[in-house]
Amino acid sequence: MFKRVGRLKIIGVEKMENKIFDYHKICDEIKSLDEKIQFVSVINADGNLITGGTNGDSADAQSKRFYEELYEEVATRIKLRKKFDMLLGEVRGTIVIRNRTITMNFPLKENILFISADTSLEYGIIFEKILKIIQE
Repeated sequence: MFKRVGRLKIIGVEKMENKIFDYHKICDEIKSLDEKIQFVSVINADGNLITGGTNGDSADAQSKRFYEELYEEVATRIKLRKKFDMLLGEVRGTIVIRNRTITMNFPLKENILFISADTSLEYGIIFEKILKIIQE
């Protein structure tokens, strides 16, 4: 979960098949894609927050416990989907559309990129842009 540079540790960096993820950079880049994106974070397989946060004032409206429970639920769903990978192929990402929000999840090796956005987001276009960002 960290990269050592000299005597310093850089948290929020992960290597995936010779690819290094800089989670802070990824979160910032995704937040800048559209003002309708409210929340971008990276969580681990247990649902614990690694990095990320809200975009604008939505931090006041969301309780910490709510997101902890949501992260746990997202991590559990991703674990359950893995058993179908052999037959259906690996999941590239998922979109959940609710009445009040859209959430997207993308696997990042052992971790999960989690995004929450307003329902007016053009989620198909943003989904493809996010895939390009994490595959670069």
